[in-house]
Amino acid sequence: MSGAAATTGASKQIDSLLGDLTASDEDQKRMNNKITMLKNDLDFNVALNKFIGKAGSNAKDLVGQ
Repeated sequence: MSGAAATTGASKQIDSLLGDLTASDEDQKRMNNKITMLKNDLDFNVALNKFIGKAGSNAKDLVGQ
C-alpha cells in the first residue's frame, strides 16, 4: 500500500468517525429534548393533580364533610 493510499484510507476512517460522532450528538440532543418534554408533561400533571385535590378538599369543606 502506498503512502497516498494509506493517507486516503485513514482520511476516510476519520471522516466516518466524525460522521458517527455528529449523528450521536444529534441523537443525544433529540433524546434530551424528548426527556425535557416528558418532564414538563409530568410536572404539569403533578401540578394539575394537586389543584384537583385542593379543589376536592375545598368542595368537601363547603358541603361540611
